[in-house]
Amino acid sequence: MRQRGSTLLIVLVLVGATTTVVIAAADLVISSMTSQWRRYHAVHARYVADAMVEYIQSRRAKGTLSLPTTLNRTIDGSDVTANIQDNSINLKRSLLVEITVEEGGLTFKESRVVGDGFEPKHFYYALASHQTLDLSNSLATTSPGHRGHVYVGNDLKITSLGVTIDGDLEVFRNLTGSASVAGVTWLGVPQISWPTPDPALYAAGAVFVGSGSVGSHTFSNTALVYETLYAPGDADIQGTFGGRGVVFVGKNIRITGDIYYKDDNALIAIIARNDITVESNVKHIDGFLYAGGKFTQKGANLTVGRGAIVAKSFDLKGNLVVNYDHAVWDDPDVGWRLKLPGFFP
Repeated sequence: MRQRGSTLLIVLVLVGATTTVVIAAADLVISSMTSQWRRYHAVHARYVADAMVEYIQSRRAKGTLSLPTTLNRTIDGSDVTANIQDNSINLKRSLLVEITVEEGGLTFKESRVVGDGFEPKHFYYALASHQTLDLSNSLATTSPGHRGHVYVGNDLKITSLGVTIDGDLEVFRNLTGSASVAGVTWLGVPQISWPTPDPALYAAGAVFVGSGSVGSHTFSNTALVYETLYAPGDADIQGTFGGRGVVFVGKNIRITGDIYYKDDNALIAIIARNDITVESNVKHIDGFLYAGGKFTQKGANLTVGRGAIVAKSFDLKGNLVVNYDHAVWDDPDVGWRLKLPGFFP
């Protein structure tokens, strides 16, 4: 009897030990499965976050993403929220993206500093000079609902006290003097490649201007194609312009009178393969201006009412105000339709 009791006790002890081992093994398996499950979702969340960043950068490149903003998307079954803000104050042309991914009952969060996704172009600035820019008179850049940035592809030399930039000042090399800059002053920025227009591409399908003089005109255009006026040699320009279109001049442009838009919807690109000279009687110009050579302002005061000026070099003999038109920034396709160098072809 005593032997049977001992045997039963031993069996109970073995059963208890076995149960403990089995439970421990089950817990280990469950823990391992849980760990693997979390690891799977963590990896998947990282790929989903990558996809969100690519989407953000593509939106930014197309000019359809204003900052700061919050985006919500469902990507591969996961709910993604991204808080996005400009990070240029810390790293030029960068974004700070804070991403939250919800999937499998789990939440994953991470912060990333990424490139802003767009390729810099001269017409993203109110005023852009490819070579050294000397400012001995006042310059003011601004833009309603935007900022009027300035880019200089070499040195910037300021000897005037009246330089005000409502935006960022970006200089490829050195800055001498000082300016009132609402945004950030960046030295040593990457140099933007200088775009040189091909006359043959502008001549195709264009309306030829044989007299070398362009006056008031209303452009005929569709939503996708803007009319082009083409002058193969030199041309004088002045007047009031309606619609959306392009004036391309194979050599030099002389602006002999004020240039105004007919209405708020009007847009015009004035492109000279060589120089643009603004006569001293001119006070106001609307439009995106490109000079493949020098832009010369002869008058004491000149205002670009809505547009931008891009030139290889500048000779500013008076005070200049440029109110940047951000239509190109908002929709780069407008830059292509206006055949702006850097966007077209």
